[in-house]
Amino acid sequence: MSSPFFEHSIGVTRPYVEPIQSSKHRYWWLGWVSVFTSLTVFISQDTPLLAQITPDHTLEAESSVVTPNAQVRGGLADLIEGGAIREANLFHSFQEFNIEAGQRVYFANPVGIERIFSRVTGNNPSAILGTLGVNGGANLFFLNPNGIIFGENAQLDIQGSFVASTANSVGFEDGSSFSATHPEDSSLLTISVPLGLQYGQEPPAGVVNGGNLALPEGENLTLVGGTVVNSGQISAPGGTISLTAVPSQGLINLDLTGGVTSVDLPFNPDTGEVLSAASGLTRLLEKAGLTPANIPIDFNLGTVAILGSVDTANPLGSGGEINVTGNRIQLLNGAIDASGVTGGEINLTSTFVENRGQIRADGERGGSLKIKVSNFLDTGVLSATGSAGDGGTIQVDYQGTVIQTANALTAVTGSEKAGRIRFQGGRVFTTSGNLQAQGELGGEIQLFGQRLQLLGTEVNASGNSGGGAILVGGDYQGNTVGAENADYTLVNHGTRLEADGLRVGDGGKVIVWADGETDFYGSLTARGGELGGNGGLLEVSGKGSLVFGGWGDASAANGVAGELLLDPKNITIDTGVTENSFQL
Repeated sequence: MSSPFFEHSIGVTRPYVEPIQSSKHRYWWLGWVSVFTSLTVFISQDTPLLAQITPDHTLEAESSVVTPNAQVRGGLADLIEGGAIREANLFHSFQEFNIEAGQRVYFANPVGIERIFSRVTGNNPSAILGTLGVNGGANLFFLNPNGIIFGENAQLDIQGSFVASTANSVGFEDGSSFSATHPEDSSLLTISVPLGLQYGQEPPAGVVNGGNLALPEGENLTLVGGTVVNSGQISAPGGTISLTAVPSQGLINLDLTGGVTSVDLPFNPDTGEVLSAASGLTRLLEKAGLTPANIPIDFNLGTVAILGSVDTANPLGSGGEINVTGNRIQLLNGAIDASGVTGGEINLTSTFVENRGQIRADGERGGSLKIKVSNFLDTGVLSATGSAGDGGTIQVDYQGTVIQTANALTAVTGSEKAGRIRFQGGRVFTTSGNLQAQGELGGEIQLFGQRLQLLGTEVNASGNSGGGAILVGGDYQGNTVGAENADYTLVNHGTRLEADGLRVGDGGKVIVWADGETDFYGSLTARGGELGGNGGLLEVSGKGSLVFGGWGDASAANGVAGELLLDPKNITIDTGVTENSFQL
């Protein structure tokens, strides 16, 4: 069976250069960095009540009917009945749809209905300030092209999955659609399997969550809009959460439960309409009667901003899956967490990612964290650790620049074998962070790019029973598999590369390489274990020139010493480097 999809379109954004200041040097980040500190969505006490739930009668004899003060799930609620039934699908259509604080609104769930589709055809956004629910187990799809806002007291009472989107329409397998912007063109005569969400030519409106959106274990929760902002909590234990910002016309393909299966959008760092005080997200909030405090006005369409938590953590099983897609992803002191007994899976896809929070797929066995990006600014935590087993994997495929500040932590430690960290494919990789792959057996840390700069960095793949492998710029003698060798590699005096066998075990492998020039002033070790084990392999080299002002240790207290190889075309031994040279 097939699934559903969405479409969007926009104007032009321009990249700009933002400085990153340190105590000794100023580094310039070329990208889309826009900084804002906090977002609080609240209801002004003087705001008049919005129009509530008003059916639009576009479904004629099958229009929706709202029954107030009905008994639903142990309390009084407004119950939405009627609608158009087609196979296992139920359709509702509204002129306005808003829920006040303290109000409970439920969709009735007739026997045999698996999916409920609700559209808003009027010109106003929807403000969900109370409880939105389904009186049964059906999945709920909610569309309003004018925008959707969940206030700080908003919550869900849904047993199935939930999709909230500013899409124009839902498309179906037979080519028909359920359109919120052109309801007169909707034909429900042959509706069958939903395929996805469609975004049209107009700049797409946003989805903002300031509340607590929670679903039961194993369900899917999907938010899709021109801009997606979460300052509250979004949770689906062991399920799937998808946050997608749509910068322009495109398609979002969904499965039958509303989970995103693929995104067909023209992500481009040189496109995107800048939102101003008179348009976009700010205007959306004003129309809904909400007052944004400290909200930035330099947002671009296509931005996903997370100031709260996005959580599929599951203490009893798998950590679930979290997918975040957009032109820009900004994690601002928030958290993305797919931890569990087995760590889950986290996927970020963007032209620019800023991490100032925590991204975790921890567990007894570590999970998987994948970032596909052009430019990445990391001052936070990336973690896929294993507390009672193997560490997980962290992979960053980048095209442009990666910067990790001294606060950045990247960890795949494990109580058994540590996992793997891999940065691959881009132009410039600069880190002053802490990369950890320690375990009973050390893991793998692989840092690739055209130009590498390790400035006061700690890279550790040591293990009690044997060291792991650290590759910086290339593998042994430049024979690298699956990645391009660096052109230039700098390792400064404050950087330590360690792949030691700590107790009983051999030292690992540490390679520092560049096809052009390698400047090495740090330390690298692959020592054998204290109680037994041989020293490992160290290489600092390249095809071109090497400046070596550091030191290496592949000794073995109770075994055979290892090897330190310096084998470039030209070598300079530099003994005059001070401790803080090149410090970030």
